[in-house]
Amino acid sequence: RTIYVCGYSIMAGGTVNVKLIYGTGTACATGSTNMTPAYQLTAQAGNTDGSAFYRGLKTASANALCINTSAGIAAQAIVYYAKL
Repeated sequence: RTIYVCGYSIMAGGTVNVKLIYGTGTACATGSTNMTPAYQLTAQAGNTDGSAFYRGLKTASANALCINTSAGIAAQAIVYYAKL
């Protein structure tokens, strides 16, 4: 199966870089591939990419979708997706 990302909203609790990646294994550690650039966020800052339709972000088949942070800072995210 493949995960098709339609949109997302990410909010940071402190200064941190946040990106969406895909891969296998725990926390997508094996074969990890960037889906978005690393967004440089500060406390209570975020990034939103919302769409009602798929616009090109997808995982490779049989891979998981993960959120990667550059530090141990809390980051909240909502991801809208379809799994086909």
